[in-house]
Amino acid sequence: MFVLLGDGPADVLREYAQLSGFPHMPPRWALGYMQSHRTLASHDEVLNVMKTFREKKLPCDAVIYLGTGFCPSGWNTGHGSFTFNEQVFPDPPEMLRQIHEQNFHVVLHVVPPGDLRGRVSDSGATADAPGDAAKNWEHHAELERLGVDGWWPDEGDKFPVYARFDRNRMYFEGSRKTFPERRPFALHRNGYAGLQRFGWLWSGDTACTWNALRAQIMVGIGGTLRHFVLGNRHRRL
Repeated sequence: MFVLLGDGPADVLREYAQLSGFPHMPPRWALGYMQSHRTLASHDEVLNVMKTFREKKLPCDAVIYLGTGFCPSGWNTGHGSFTFNEQVFPDPPEMLRQIHEQNFHVVLHVVPPGDLRGRVSDSGATADAPGDAAKNWEHHAELERLGVDGWWPDEGDKFPVYARFDRNRMYFEGSRKTFPERRPFALHRNGYAGLQRFGWLWSGDTACTWNALRAQIMVGIGGTLRHFVLGNRHRRL
């Protein structure tokens, strides 16, 4: 048990950061609006949605694509797959290039493998450590090199507690390893004290009601205050 003391909330949160870690700054585009897509009908729909945003001069910095499995036709071929769905991404490198030309960033929804251990810096999988982070990250790295900018890691609930930590860390350390010059972005489903070192926590599936919106605002303000105070402290160090 830890007791954090201070003259006010800011002091207590600084002590919390000293204990659990300071947050990293997100990429600038992650602070803007992101348009999430569920079922994708075709290659044309993928590109026309972005074209419409630009023609109508609606601000949008990123597009998020759900994976196939939670929807009939997503960006990949099924749960746990890193293969693009040819129906909607027939030429992934070229389509990602066109998306970037319109000043959009790309975030992909992913579900975890059956097991996950270790760190990205580990030498690789062994018989005693199947599905380790180093091996798993290589699948992600291939897509980052194609042009993927961020991740939406879902369904970490199936992991033991410490494996969830390894997974959160994998997305931060892996992205830094693949592209050291840019800030990583991952929107996690599972979090804990100290998550701010590696990414952000999304609030979960929500209902389309006014009560749900009211709750989202309260949760969002609370989370923003925590990261704002810690972030300011981090920049002064």
